[in-house]
Formats: sequence, structure tokens, C-alpha cells
Amino acid sequence: MLQQWAEQVVRDASEIIGYDVLITDREGNIMASSEASRVGMLHTPSLKVLRTRKPLHTTPEEAAGMTGVYPGITLPMEHGGRVVGSIAIAGPPEEVGKFGELVRRQAELYLRETTLAESRILLERAVEELVQEVAFFDPEEHDEEVLLYRARELGFDLEGTRVALAIQIISPLREMAGEERLSLLLRERGFSFQSLRDQLIASVERFFSPAFTPSAFCGKERLLLFKPFRGEREENLEYARLLQQCSSLLQLCEKRGMALSMGVGTPGRGIGDLARSSREALRALRIARGKPGIFEYHKLLLEDLLGGIPLKRRQSFALRILAPLKERKDAEELRETFLLWWRYPHRPGDAAKKLHLHRNTLSLRLEKLGEIVGLDLRDFRQGVLLYLAYRMEEGENF
Repeated sequence: MLQQWAEQVVRDASEIIGYDVLITDREGNIMASSEASRVGMLHTPSLKVLRTRKPLHTTPEEAAGMTGVYPGITLPMEHGGRVVGSIAIAGPPEEVGKFGELVRRQAELYLRETTLAESRILLERAVEELVQEVAFFDPEEHDEEVLLYRARELGFDLEGTRVALAIQIISPLREMAGEERLSLLLRERGFSFQSLRDQLIASVERFFSPAFTPSAFCGKERLLLFKPFRGEREENLEYARLLQQCSSLLQLCEKRGMALSMGVGTPGRGIGDLARSSREALRALRIARGKPGIFEYHKLLLEDLLGGIPLKRRQSFALRILAPLKERKDAEELRETFLLWWRYPHRPGDAAKKLHLHRNTLSLRLEKLGEIVGLDLRDFRQGVLLYLAYRMEEGENF
């Protein structure tokens, strides 16, 4: 990065002032120069400048006595209170001298900005590595104390109560084309995956302070973050507050034309619980299967359990129960009626109201459905069989 910085300063400065410029390292070796052939050579005047920390004018006569040196001015460059190199401008000393201080200050300012940018990148990488290691923590292979120490060094307390939140960027275009085609379509519309990632991070930081919430991308489109809770006594309130923040984030991103699917794990203390919460949040996203919204893992335990059943067994079970409905025109109507009633098994009046049906009509439909599939839906165990069959039919992945 310092090499790029030096080349950029030399290029900009020489274009502005119209004279050749070079930059050396702290040993006096040329890092970048308007004359590319001089890179790597020793710049003799810089040795004295680096030692004395004072500017030096080189006359034509003095330059003639040194190899590869032109008349001009050489100035020390400082960063963090120490000399880190020098900058030289070739030309008549009386002419280039008036540019020397200005170019030096600009070079030092650019160096500070470059160093800060490099520090931010290193910090982001360190946080990313921490998040990924916590997410895939295995007590038999990793040292929890080392992770806790690294987290403290980065300013995060992972011993307190936290919850994992996984956020996936989704797009309606994904259903119409493969990833390469989608990338092309996004670019044509002025977007890119990187711009979507940057937009998501900026939106997340609006609701979750990065100073306390480490986050990192796990894969191309999934952001994983660890949200701290303020206190154990208010865990329920903190969880409710988290859901409200998720809802606000969802709405903000929708206004910006970006749909999100959000998986929420269960809270816990320490690295082990946080690793479990991370797996839960990511599992919730997989169960959501690319649908926009907020998906809480503790409400998806049944789906997670069903997902552990081999696919062929799920398909076989669903087919055996639902086969009598395949050729019926009212199959979807009966399915919708049953699933809504199943949500309110002890409140048939509420189910009937939501379906815009009379309670007697609801009862007749359920009785009809039970006769078709050969199950007594008033028997809870048999009703569960039909519910599971419908859920297993919904998709190959849970």
C-alpha cells in the first residue's frame, strides 16, 4: 500500500507543479519517481536529509559530482513523530524551493490517510476472522480463552450475553437467472454485489453500533453479527428491542430497493453459546429459503427437526398421506383451510373468521378433508400426521 501511495503522490505532484518528483524510503532508496528507471536507486542527498531532518538544496555543481542526482530540493517526510522517508523535486533550486513545503505537507497528509485506511482494513480483517472463528467454534479444536482475549483486544466483550443475527441479501432477480446473469443485470442497473454489501453494512451500522457489535460476511451475501444485551435481568426486553431494530432495518432497506432475510438465534453467554446462536441464525436463514422477513430460530424448531429427516423419507411420507388429494380441484382450498385451522385448533371461530367462512362450513371442510386422506382430524395424533405431510411437501429444504 505504501508503494501505491508513493506512486500516487509522485504522479499528482509532478502533474501539478510541472517538475520531476521522487520519494525515498527511510534508507534513502527511491520508492517512486517521475523517471521510472530511477526506482530502486540510492538518492544520495536524501541520506543527509534523513539524518538531519532538514531540507537540503542541491546546486547544479553539487549534482554533477553525484551519480544519478539532479539539482533541486530534498525534504524529510515525517509520520507519527519520526522520519519515514524523503521527497525530492528536480529543477532549479530557486524555482522548486517554493513548491517543496507544499508538496511535502501534501505527501504527509496523504500518507496519514493511507495509513489510517490500511489500519481500518487490518481491523476489519481481524474482526472478520474473529466472527468466523466464533461462529464455527469447536471446544475440542479451539481455545476459548484465546478467542476471548482476541475479542477484548479488539474492544468486544464476548463473555456477556449476546445473540447472533444473520442477514442475507436477496433479490427477486435471483429466481429468474443464475448468479453470473444476475451480476450482469445488477451492473446494467447500476448495482453490484459489492455495492449491495456496502449498502447493507451502512444500514446495519445505523441500528447496531459497530463499536460494540462485531460483524463479518460469511459467504458472499450473508452478514453475521453478534448483538450484545445490556443486562441479564432485561433479556426479554432486549430481545424485543432487537426484533424492533430488525424490523426498522428491514423497512429501511426496502425503501432503498434491497430485500433482506434475517435469521435470529437464541441469546446466550460466552463463546460456546454464541457459536450455537450463530448456527441457529444461519439455520433460520436456510429454513427461510430466501424469503424476505425476520425468522426467529426458536419458532422454527419443528422445521429444523424435520430438516434432519432424509429427503427421500420426507417425500415418501408426504406422498403417502397426500396422494388422494393430487387430482382434486379443491386440494389447495382444503390445504389452506386445514393449515389455518391448525394454527387455532382451540379457536375455530377465529379460523373461520380469517377464512371468511361460517363455523359450520369450516367443520364440513375439515370433515371432508379427513375422509379424503383417511384420517380423523379430531384426533391430535392423526392431525399432526397431516400437518407434517403438508410441511414436508412445501419444499426439499427446511
